Amino acid sequence: MEQVELKRLPKTRKGRKIMKMREPQIKEGPKSTLFVKGMKTSEPVSRVMSDLYRLKKMNSVQLGKRMDFKPFEAVGPFEALAAKNHSPFIVMASNSKKRPDCLLFSRFFDGLVLDMFELQMANLVEMTAGDLPVNCRPMLQFNGDLFEYDTNYQRIKNYFFDFFYENIEIPTLDISKEFSHLIQFTAQEEKIILRTYEVKLDTMGIQKKKTDLESCVTLVPISPCCDLLVKRQELAN
Repeated sequence: MEQVELKRLPKTRKGRKIMKMREPQIKEGPKSTLFVKGMKTSEPVSRVMSDLYRLKKMNSVQLGKRMDFKPFEAVGPFEALAAKNHSPFIVMASNSKKRPDCLLFSRFFDGLVLDMFELQMANLVEMTAGDLPVNCRPMLQFNGDLFEYDTNYQRIKNYFFDFFYENIEIPTLDISKEFSHLIQFTAQEEKIILRTYEVKLDTMGIQKKKTDLESCVTLVPISPCCDLLVKRQELAN
C-alpha cells in the first residue's frame, strides 16, 4: 500500500510567517548568501572569503561556527543548512593537505543543490582591503573566450552574475558611491584570474564634459587579488 506523506502545518504565528516566506513570490527579493568555514581553514583563504563577504555584505551572513561539511560526498547537511537559513547561496572556505586553500561556491534551488564549484586559491597578492560603502554594488567584468564558448566556464560566469545580482528596484543611484568597485574575472585554461579595483571618479572632470572620459576614471587595485584554479564541480542536469 502506498504511503502518503502528511505535510505538517505551522502552529504558531512565527511558523506561519516562515512558511509564507517559503512560498513562491510574485516579486522575488534580494538573494542572501551564507559564508561559512570548514573545520580547517588557512589564513589566506579566510581573508579572501572575508573580502568577498565585505563586497556582498548587504544581503549576507557570516557564520562564526565551523561546519564539518563535505558537500561532494554528502550533500544532505549542506542543503539542510541552506534551507534553514533561506539562502540560495553558500560560500565555504576549507583547507586540507589534499585540497589546500579552497573556496566552494554553491547555489540552491527549491532546497536542492543547483551547482557547486570548488576553486583553489593560488598566487595571492597582499593588498589593502579598501574602503567599502555599506551599499556597495560592485560592477563585474568577464574577459576571455572561455566564458563564451566553454560550458563549464559559462556556468561559472552565470553563477557570479546571479551571486552579485540584488534583484531589487533602485529609485536613485549615486554612481560615485554605489558603483565604486569593479570585480574582474579573466578566464584561462584551468584557472580564473580574479582582480578587484576601487573605482575613483573625477566628478569635476565629468561635469565639465571632457571628451576623454577615460582620464576621469582611475582603478586602484585592492583585495581580493588571486588566481582561482578550477578543481571540482557539480552541475545540475
